[in-house]
Amino acid sequence: VALEALYLEASLVIKPPFKHRFTYFSTYRKESPNTPLPSSNASGGGSDKKSSSYFIALDSTIENLQERTQQLIDKINENRKKDHVLMNSFKESLLMKVSSLAEKLEERVFPVYDHNNKLIQDKLQELSEIMERIREIETELRQVCHTVEMLYKDLCAFCSSLFSCELTYSDMKH
Repeated sequence: VALEALYLEASLVIKPPFKHRFTYFSTYRKESPNTPLPSSNASGGGSDKKSSSYFIALDSTIENLQERTQQLIDKINENRKKDHVLMNSFKESLLMKVSSLAEKLEERVFPVYDHNNKLIQDKLQELSEIMERIREIETELRQVCHTVEMLYKDLCAFCSSLFSCELTYSDMKH
């Protein structure tokens, strides 16, 4: 879209000034080809004929220049149109190639994703099993700790009763 606007802007900038200018000069001379131009010669006989043929030749040269200039401008604008078509074609081709490459990349990436997903899933399953085993061991450890605590209390109670029995027995000996 930006290229189209730039192209249209460029072609409009070149064409109108030349066309307007040249049309003005050729119209002016065509409307008054026989109008005598002021001359310094008062009698004006042969000199007017010479200057009239000179201006006719000049008009012809100006018209030729105008035509050649307009042809060049038309050729420039035509070449710009061709360039614009070429750029659009190139852009479409490039978009198609990029789209094709993106599809090929996706085709290669998705199997890698699938493979990685399987590895991740296996590791997550392994982690889940390990976490479950840790919970089981933690439960067993709590039970062992509770049993050791109960044994310690029983041992302390036994030692306490034994010590007090010993103390009582030794008190009796004295």
